[in-house]
Amino acid sequence: MDKQVSAHFDRLEKALSSLIDSVAKYHPTLAHAKELDVADRELTRGLMEVQTHQANFIHIQKLRSASQALDSQIRDTIASLASTRRDVASIQPVKFSDAPSYPFSYEELLSYARRISKTTLPPTRTHTSNAEAQAQSANADTPGPDSQPMSAIQTPVMSVLPTPTQSQSITTDGPSQSTTTSFTGLPEVLTMHLNPMSGSVFVPWPLEDIIRMGSLASTQNLINEGIDPAGYDPVAEEARKKKEAEERLEQEEKERKEREERDRAIREQREKMREQEMRENWRRESGVPAGQSSPVEKKQFHFTNLDMDDDDSD
Repeated sequence: MDKQVSAHFDRLEKALSSLIDSVAKYHPTLAHAKELDVADRELTRGLMEVQTHQANFIHIQKLRSASQALDSQIRDTIASLASTRRDVASIQPVKFSDAPSYPFSYEELLSYARRISKTTLPPTRTHTSNAEAQAQSANADTPGPDSQPMSAIQTPVMSVLPTPTQSQSITTDGPSQSTTTSFTGLPEVLTMHLNPMSGSVFVPWPLEDIIRMGSLASTQNLINEGIDPAGYDPVAEEARKKKEAEERLEQEEKERKEREERDRAIREQREKMREQEMRENWRRESGVPAGQSSPVEKKQFHFTNLDMDDDDSD
Protein backbone atom coordinates (compact mmCIF):
# COMPACT_ATOMS: atom_id res chain seq x y z
CA MET A 1 0.00 0.00 0.00
CA ASP A 2 2.88 2.35 0.76
CA LYS A 3 4.47 1.58 -2.62
CA GLN A 4 1.26 2.43 -4.46
CA VAL A 5 0.87 5.72 -2.63
CA SER A 6 4.55 6.56 -3.27
CA ALA A 7 4.11 5.77 -7.00
CA HIS A 8 1.07 8.07 -7.16
CA PHE A 9 3.02 10.86 -5.48
CA ASP A 10 5.99 10.39 -7.86
CA ARG A 11 3.72 10.51 -10.90
CA LEU A 12 2.02 13.65 -9.61
CA GLU A 13 5.39 15.24 -8.89
CA LYS A 14 6.71 14.42 -12.38
CA ALA A 15 3.57 15.73 -14.08
CA LEU A 16 3.73 18.92 -12.04
CA SER A 17 7.45 19.40 -12.85
CA SER A 18 6.84 18.86 -16.56
CA LEU A 19 4.01 21.39 -16.53
CA ILE A 20 6.11 23.92 -14.63
CA ASP A 21 9.05 23.47 -17.06
CA SER A 22 6.80 23.93 -20.05
CA VAL A 23 5.30 27.05 -18.53
CA ALA A 24 8.77 28.34 -17.66
CA LYS A 25 9.87 27.81 -21.27
CA TYR A 26 6.78 29.67 -22.46
CA HIS A 27 5.67 26.57 -24.30
CA PRO A 28 2.87 24.93 -22.22
CA THR A 29 1.14 21.93 -23.73
CA LEU A 30 -2.25 20.43 -23.09
CA ALA A 31 -0.78 16.96 -22.64
CA HIS A 32 1.18 18.06 -19.55
CA ALA A 33 -2.00 19.52 -17.98
CA LYS A 34 -3.98 16.34 -18.70
CA GLU A 35 -1.18 14.26 -17.24
CA LEU A 36 -1.27 16.37 -14.07
CA ASP A 37 -5.06 15.94 -13.84
CA VAL A 38 -4.82 12.18 -14.28
CA ALA A 39 -2.03 11.96 -11.67
CA ASP A 40 -4.11 13.96 -9.21
CA ARG A 41 -7.11 11.69 -9.72
CA GLU A 42 -4.95 8.60 -9.27
CA LEU A 43 -3.53 10.04 -6.06
CA THR A 44 -7.03 10.81 -4.76
CA ARG A 45 -8.18 7.28 -5.57
CA GLY A 46 -5.09 5.88 -3.87
CA LEU A 47 -5.75 7.94 -0.73
CA MET A 48 -9.35 6.68 -0.67
CA GLU A 49 -8.03 3.13 -0.92
CA VAL A 50 -5.69 3.85 1.99
CA GLN A 51 -8.61 5.17 4.06
CA THR A 52 -10.67 2.09 3.22
CA HIS A 53 -7.69 -0.11 4.08
CA GLN A 54 -7.30 1.55 7.48
CA ALA A 55 -11.02 1.19 8.26
CA ASN A 56 -10.91 -2.47 7.25
CA PHE A 57 -7.82 -2.98 9.39
CA ILE A 58 -9.56 -1.49 12.44
CA HIS A 59 -12.62 -3.67 11.77
CA ILE A 60 -10.38 -6.73 11.46
CA GLN A 61 -8.76 -5.90 14.79
CA LYS A 62 -12.18 -5.68 16.45
CA LEU A 63 -13.26 -8.97 14.88
CA ARG A 64 -10.03 -10.57 16.03
CA SER A 65 -10.62 -9.41 19.62
CA ALA A 66 -14.21 -10.69 19.50
CA SER A 67 -13.00 -14.00 18.08
CA GLN A 68 -10.45 -14.38 20.86
CA ALA A 69 -13.10 -13.62 23.50
CA LEU A 70 -15.47 -16.16 21.94
CA ASP A 71 -12.67 -18.72 21.74
CA SER A 72 -11.90 -18.28 25.43
CA GLN A 73 -15.62 -18.55 26.25
CA ILE A 74 -15.89 -21.73 24.20
CA ARG A 75 -12.85 -23.19 25.97
CA ASP A 76 -14.32 -22.34 29.37
CA THR A 77 -17.68 -23.85 28.38
CA ILE A 78 -16.04 -27.01 27.12
CA ALA A 79 -13.97 -27.27 30.31
CA SER A 80 -17.11 -26.78 32.41
CA LEU A 81 -18.96 -29.41 30.40
CA ALA A 82 -16.08 -31.84 30.82
CA SER A 83 -15.99 -31.20 34.57
CA THR A 84 -19.77 -31.63 34.82
CA ARG A 85 -19.61 -34.83 32.78
CA ARG A 86 -16.86 -36.14 35.05
CA ASP A 87 -18.91 -35.29 38.16
CA VAL A 88 -22.03 -36.89 36.70
CA ALA A 89 -20.10 -40.00 35.75
CA SER A 90 -18.68 -40.26 39.27
CA ILE A 91 -22.17 -40.35 40.85
CA GLN A 92 -23.18 -43.83 41.88
CA PRO A 93 -26.50 -44.88 40.37
CA VAL A 94 -29.37 -45.58 42.74
CA LYS A 95 -31.48 -48.62 42.10
CA PHE A 96 -35.09 -48.44 43.18
CA SER A 97 -36.91 -51.64 43.84
CA ASP A 98 -40.23 -52.36 42.20
CA ALA A 99 -41.78 -53.34 45.53
CA PRO A 100 -43.81 -50.67 47.37
CA SER A 101 -41.64 -48.59 49.69
CA TYR A 102 -44.40 -47.87 52.20
CA PRO A 103 -45.41 -50.32 54.96
CA PHE A 104 -49.05 -50.07 53.89
CA SER A 105 -50.96 -50.48 50.66
CA TYR A 106 -53.33 -48.14 48.89
CA GLU A 107 -56.30 -50.31 49.81
CA GLU A 108 -55.47 -50.00 53.51
CA LEU A 109 -55.04 -46.22 53.19
CA LEU A 110 -58.40 -45.81 51.42
CA SER A 111 -60.10 -48.08 53.95
CA TYR A 112 -58.68 -46.05 56.84
CA ALA A 113 -59.78 -42.80 55.22
CA ARG A 114 -63.27 -44.21 54.72
CA ARG A 115 -63.49 -45.22 58.39
CA ILE A 116 -62.33 -41.86 59.79
CA SER A 117 -64.38 -39.77 57.35
CA LYS A 118 -67.37 -39.87 59.71
CA THR A 119 -65.46 -38.19 62.52
CA THR A 120 -63.31 -35.77 60.52
CA LEU A 121 -66.23 -33.87 58.98
CA PRO A 122 -69.13 -32.22 60.82
CA PRO A 123 -72.55 -33.88 60.42
CA THR A 124 -74.76 -32.64 57.65
CA ARG A 125 -77.36 -30.18 58.90
CA THR A 126 -80.91 -30.18 57.56
CA HIS A 127 -81.96 -26.62 56.76
CA THR A 128 -85.68 -25.96 56.62
CA SER A 129 -86.75 -23.70 53.79
CA ASN A 130 -88.50 -20.42 54.47
CA ALA A 131 -91.73 -21.62 52.81
CA GLU A 132 -91.94 -24.70 55.05
CA ALA A 133 -91.21 -22.64 58.16
CA GLN A 134 -93.95 -20.14 57.28
CA ALA A 135 -96.43 -22.97 56.60
CA GLN A 136 -95.68 -24.59 59.96
CA SER A 137 -96.09 -21.29 61.81
CA ALA A 138 -99.41 -20.63 60.00
CA ASN A 139 -100.72 -24.07 60.92
CA ALA A 140 -99.74 -23.56 64.54
CA ASP A 141 -101.46 -20.16 64.75
CA THR A 142 -104.73 -21.19 62.98
CA PRO A 143 -107.25 -22.83 65.41
CA GLY A 144 -109.03 -26.03 64.36
CA PRO A 145 -112.81 -26.47 63.92
CA ASP A 146 -113.17 -28.32 67.24
CA SER A 147 -111.03 -25.92 69.22
CA GLN A 148 -112.44 -24.12 72.21
CA PRO A 149 -111.46 -20.71 73.55
CA MET A 150 -108.81 -20.89 76.25
CA SER A 151 -109.41 -19.43 79.64
CA ALA A 152 -106.89 -17.76 81.86
CA ILE A 153 -106.44 -20.97 83.89
CA GLN A 154 -106.50 -23.49 81.07
CA THR A 155 -103.11 -24.55 79.67
CA PRO A 156 -102.96 -24.76 75.86
CA VAL A 157 -102.03 -28.04 74.27
CA MET A 158 -99.99 -27.63 71.04
CA SER A 159 -100.37 -30.10 68.25
CA VAL A 160 -97.09 -30.94 66.63
CA LEU A 161 -96.58 -33.03 63.55
CA PRO A 162 -94.62 -36.21 64.22
CA THR A 163 -90.98 -36.10 63.15
CA PRO A 164 -88.24 -38.75 63.09
CA THR A 165 -87.03 -37.47 66.48
CA GLN A 166 -90.47 -37.34 68.10
CA SER A 167 -92.90 -40.07 69.11
CA GLN A 168 -96.60 -39.23 69.29
CA SER A 169 -99.21 -41.29 71.10
CA ILE A 170 -102.91 -40.48 70.76
CA THR A 171 -105.44 -41.97 73.24
CA THR A 172 -109.20 -41.87 72.48
CA ASP A 173 -111.68 -42.39 75.33
CA GLY A 174 -115.35 -41.97 74.35
CA PRO A 175 -116.35 -38.57 73.08
CA SER A 176 -113.30 -36.84 74.54
CA GLN A 177 -109.83 -37.10 72.98
CA SER A 178 -106.51 -36.38 74.65
CA THR A 179 -103.30 -35.92 72.69
CA THR A 180 -100.01 -36.69 74.43
CA THR A 181 -96.70 -35.79 72.76
CA SER A 182 -93.30 -36.83 74.12
CA PHE A 183 -90.01 -35.36 72.77
CA THR A 184 -86.99 -37.67 72.47
CA GLY A 185 -84.55 -34.99 71.18
CA LEU A 186 -81.78 -33.62 73.43
CA PRO A 187 -81.94 -30.06 74.74
CA GLU A 188 -79.81 -27.47 73.02
CA VAL A 189 -77.42 -27.20 75.97
CA LEU A 190 -76.64 -30.92 75.93
CA THR A 191 -76.36 -30.90 72.14
CA MET A 192 -73.74 -28.15 72.27
CA HIS A 193 -71.93 -30.00 75.08
CA LEU A 194 -71.82 -33.32 73.21
CA ASN A 195 -71.06 -31.80 69.80
CA PRO A 196 -69.43 -28.37 70.06
CA MET A 197 -69.15 -28.16 66.24
CA SER A 198 -72.88 -28.61 65.65
CA GLY A 199 -73.61 -24.92 65.14
CA SER A 200 -70.39 -24.01 63.31
CA VAL A 201 -69.71 -23.79 59.60
CA PHE A 202 -67.17 -26.27 58.27
CA VAL A 203 -64.23 -24.70 56.42
CA PRO A 204 -61.71 -27.17 54.89
CA TRP A 205 -58.78 -24.75 55.38
CA PRO A 206 -57.50 -22.65 58.30
CA LEU A 207 -58.68 -19.10 58.69
CA GLU A 208 -56.54 -16.10 57.79
CA ASP A 209 -55.88 -15.20 61.44
CA ILE A 210 -54.55 -18.69 62.14
CA ILE A 211 -52.41 -18.59 58.98
CA ARG A 212 -50.91 -15.26 60.06
CA MET A 213 -49.91 -16.89 63.37
CA GLY A 214 -48.04 -19.74 61.67
CA SER A 215 -44.35 -20.30 60.99
CA LEU A 216 -44.53 -19.12 57.37
CA ALA A 217 -45.92 -15.76 58.49
CA SER A 218 -43.19 -15.51 61.13
CA THR A 219 -40.56 -16.25 58.49
CA GLN A 220 -42.02 -13.58 56.20
CA ASN A 221 -41.98 -11.07 59.06
CA LEU A 222 -38.30 -11.84 59.66
CA ILE A 223 -37.56 -11.33 55.95
CA ASN A 224 -39.44 -8.01 55.99
CA GLU A 225 -37.35 -6.90 58.99
CA GLY A 226 -34.13 -7.76 57.14
CA ILE A 227 -33.28 -10.85 59.25
CA ASP A 228 -32.06 -14.06 57.62
CA PRO A 229 -34.41 -16.86 58.78
CA ALA A 230 -31.77 -19.52 58.07
CA GLY A 231 -29.54 -18.56 61.00
CA TYR A 232 -32.20 -17.04 63.24
CA ASP A 233 -32.54 -18.64 66.68
CA PRO A 234 -35.50 -17.27 68.67
CA VAL A 235 -34.14 -18.66 71.96
CA ALA A 236 -30.74 -17.02 71.46
CA GLU A 237 -32.41 -13.81 70.29
CA GLU A 238 -34.59 -13.77 73.40
CA ALA A 239 -31.56 -14.41 75.59
CA ARG A 240 -29.67 -11.62 73.83
CA LYS A 241 -32.55 -9.17 74.32
CA LYS A 242 -32.83 -10.20 77.97
CA LYS A 243 -29.11 -9.69 78.47
CA GLU A 244 -29.26 -6.28 76.77
CA ALA A 245 -32.18 -5.31 79.01
CA GLU A 246 -30.25 -6.40 82.12
CA GLU A 247 -27.16 -4.49 80.99
CA ARG A 248 -29.28 -1.43 80.30
CA LEU A 249 -30.86 -1.68 83.76
CA GLU A 250 -27.42 -2.07 85.36
CA GLN A 251 -26.16 0.95 83.44
CA GLU A 252 -29.18 2.99 84.49
CA GLU A 253 -28.71 1.90 88.12
CA LYS A 254 -25.04 2.83 87.95
CA GLU A 255 -25.83 6.22 86.46
CA ARG A 256 -28.50 6.77 89.12
CA LYS A 257 -26.02 5.99 91.91
CA GLU A 258 -23.42 8.29 90.38
CA ARG A 259 -26.01 11.03 90.07
CA GLU A 260 -27.03 10.55 93.71
CA GLU A 261 -23.37 10.71 94.79
CA ARG A 262 -22.89 13.94 92.86
CA ASP A 263 -26.06 15.42 94.33
CA ARG A 264 -24.98 14.38 97.84
CA ALA A 265 -21.53 15.93 97.36
CA ILE A 266 -23.13 19.13 96.07
CA ARG A 267 -25.47 19.22 99.06
CA GLU A 268 -22.61 18.69 101.51
CA GLN A 269 -20.62 21.44 99.84
CA ARG A 270 -23.58 23.76 100.03
CA GLU A 271 -24.06 22.92 103.73
CA LYS A 272 -20.40 23.69 104.43
CA MET A 273 -20.64 26.96 102.54
CA ARG A 274 -23.81 27.86 104.42
CA GLU A 275 -22.18 27.10 107.81
CA GLN A 276 -19.11 29.10 106.86
CA GLU A 277 -21.28 32.00 105.78
CA MET A 278 -23.22 31.84 109.06
CA ARG A 279 -19.95 31.96 111.05
CA GLU A 280 -18.74 34.93 109.03
CA ASN A 281 -22.01 36.75 109.64
CA TRP A 282 -21.82 36.05 113.38
CA ARG A 283 -18.21 37.27 113.50
CA ARG A 284 -19.07 40.52 111.74
CA GLU A 285 -22.07 41.14 113.99
CA SER A 286 -20.23 40.36 117.26
CA GLY A 287 -17.06 42.31 116.38
CA VAL A 288 -14.73 39.35 116.80
CA PRO A 289 -11.39 39.72 115.00
CA ALA A 290 -10.98 38.00 111.71
CA GLY A 291 -8.53 35.44 113.11
CA GLN A 292 -11.08 34.14 115.60
CA SER A 293 -13.77 32.27 113.81
CA SER A 294 -15.75 30.98 116.82
CA PRO A 295 -17.23 32.87 119.80
CA VAL A 296 -15.03 33.13 122.94
CA GLU A 297 -16.23 30.95 125.76
CA LYS A 298 -16.77 32.96 128.94
CA LYS A 299 -15.03 31.58 132.03
CA GLN A 300 -17.05 31.25 135.20
CA PHE A 301 -15.77 33.22 138.24
CA HIS A 302 -14.83 31.06 141.25
CA PHE A 303 -14.37 32.39 144.84
CA THR A 304 -11.08 31.31 146.50
CA ASN A 305 -9.52 31.72 150.02
CA LEU A 306 -12.88 32.17 151.71
CA ASP A 307 -11.56 30.92 155.09
CA MET A 308 -9.35 33.94 155.59
CA ASP A 309 -12.26 36.40 155.62
CA ASP A 310 -14.69 34.28 157.60
CA ASP A 311 -15.95 36.10 160.77
CA ASP A 312 -17.12 32.98 162.51
CA SER A 313 -13.58 31.73 162.95
CA ASP A 314 -12.73 34.45 165.52
